[in-house]
Amino acid sequence: MQFIDRNKSFSMYNLLTVINQNQKKILLFGSNSGICKDLVPKLLSHKEYKNLEIHCFHRKKKTLRVIQNERLFYHFLDYKTNLNTTHFKNLFSNWRLAIFFYGDFGPIDQFKNINHSVWEKSFISNFFAVTRVIKCLLNVKNYSKNKSIITFSGSGTNGVADNYSAYTIAKIALIKFSELIDSENKSIKITTIGPGWYKSKLHNKTIKAKHKSGKNYSKTKKALIKTNNHNISQIIFKFILWFDKSKKKLVGGRNFSLIHDKFLNRSVLKKLQNIDNYKLRRRGN
Repeated sequence: MQFIDRNKSFSMYNLLTVINQNQKKILLFGSNSGICKDLVPKLLSHKEYKNLEIHCFHRKKKTLRVIQNERLFYHFLDYKTNLNTTHFKNLFSNWRLAIFFYGDFGPIDQFKNINHSVWEKSFISNFFAVTRVIKCLLNVKNYSKNKSIITFSGSGTNGVADNYSAYTIAKIALIKFSELIDSENKSIKITTIGPGWYKSKLHNKTIKAKHKSGKNYSKTKKALIKTNNHNISQIIFKFILWFDKSKKKLVGGRNFSLIHDKFLNRSVLKKLQNIDNYKLRRRGN
């Protein structure tokens, strides 16, 4: 078990960029998340990705490295990091698969009671932190034929999540952003996914907020008792493989709920023939 220092992470990779700029890569943003940690061993061992390097980007200046592998690298990256450098252009070049695990509930309370600068900060960490990196990915040198981007959506897409306004709006914006950018870029496919309940530090905020989290407090406590992280991470990994292999015209720009949308089922494949399914739409227009 080893702590990776921000500066060591950079210097270690700088040696490699001179030699290996054209290596195809998987990029994982928000690598301190529990889901990401579960997926790294699966990505490393699967035959589909055996020739790819995996680069994990974290917001903490130090992160715990629990896996030693010559194809696995860790890097510091937060919202203030300057991406317009040769270092990051080389680091992002020839990416094959990019997954964003960013998620922070931010302030939990009625909007009228929240300091607006705190609300904005939460929106930034859930939305703009993703969009600025994707903009960079769209402009780097890339010879990969099949390029996939997966982002994570959240609750509130099909209903109201009281007292989680910054988080909910940012995640809904991410859904529409993914559809628009997928449409603009013919060689890249993008999707957002709702993974379902996964027991992680994210939900501790709801538990601590108690009455401020409203109905979500009891809902969260019940869900966390029932949830099985191993099963959820298995479903997410199966989805990654399915999405990555699927044709852009079928899956690009969509929003999938991994628990409710049985993506391997033939009935879903039928629904995918309709370009408006699994997207934010107002029916009846």
